Amino acid sequence: MSSRLPYLSETFQTAAQQPDTLTQWEKSQYKYYRDRAKKSPMLPDLLAAAELAIRNQDSDNTQAYLEKALKRAPQEADAHYLRAMLMLGLEQKEQALSYLQAQSKRLQQKNVDHARIHRLLA
Repeated sequence: MSSRLPYLSETFQTAAQQPDTLTQWEKSQYKYYRDRAKKSPMLPDLLAAAELAIRNQDSDNTQAYLEKALKRAPQEADAHYLRAMLMLGLEQKEQALSYLQAQSKRLQQKNVDHARIHRLLA
């Protein structure tokens, strides 16, 4: 998944050194992207908010962000990947597998994001 989050930033690198500071970073980023997704929900903001909602165990908002993202861009592999990650997080392994298999047939383009879905199935 090509994350929309600033994992290469110095702030993240510092936060990642301690579990508590990493949790604080994730919460602050979630608030930031949640606000952005409300104000002007652009696709990258929706995907970042969905990724952070998964990390913050907020499945209802994850689902809402992914529905909006897929409505705008049905071929967005990152959104399908995140939906499968949500299913796995909810212990829905069979549904996640079925979902990925169905989507892999629809996502036939050759790019990095689509390849991640195929690797997850392998």
